[in-house]
Amino acid sequence: RLQTEFLITSRLKPGLEAGGSSIKNAIKAQVYLTNINDLPEFMDVWNSYFADSPCALTVVATKGLALLESIIEINIFGVRDNGKIKKQIIEHRASSPMRLGPAAVRAGDLLCLSALYAADDNGNIPAARNSAGLRYLGVPVQHQMRAILGAAEDICRAGGTSFANVVRAHHFVGDLNVIYPALRIWQEKLAGAPIPFGAVRTQMPIPGCDVIMDMWVYHPGR
Repeated sequence: RLQTEFLITSRLKPGLEAGGSSIKNAIKAQVYLTNINDLPEFMDVWNSYFADSPCALTVVATKGLALLESIIEINIFGVRDNGKIKKQIIEHRASSPMRLGPAAVRAGDLLCLSALYAADDNGNIPAARNSAGLRYLGVPVQHQMRAILGAAEDICRAGGTSFANVVRAHHFVGDLNVIYPALRIWQEKLAGAPIPFGAVRTQMPIPGCDVIMDMWVYHPGR
């Protein structure tokens, strides 16, 4: 809680303001925690500053940071308070159990989604739980990817763009062996079109979930 408070008040807020922006105009934040069990405490402090005007949010675990005493790292970007590009928060109620931030935030021709994982109010989705015995065939992660990409498609539609316009797809996974079956679902969804993707192995915050998806999408405007 202390490190989150310090980063927000002494680093993020002054940094945004130095660039002519502010917390209320933050678009996207990426957070790394050395202990994923700190997530509830982080979210409590974070929401005390960002609840009124949230930014798209991704939180993942990491084994360590450059400064040994640090247990959290945050990067963030926003739009200028008086600039032509305005912040627009995109709502999508159905995906609320699948994310920590708003469904997405639009800034000009960029739509940033909050990270998505295949979960409901009871944990990982039933289809993934029921197929756990087939994990070596990649079945659970494929169920998860269908749920995640389906939600992302709906969020993009709510934001006025197409899921086919994805320009960044970052996979955070608990096991690198799930990457290939996960990419098969991308091929199904986008008819084999190439996607700009990356993959990083990390600890998952929800037992049974194999992948967290962080996506940016091009918005062509009007």
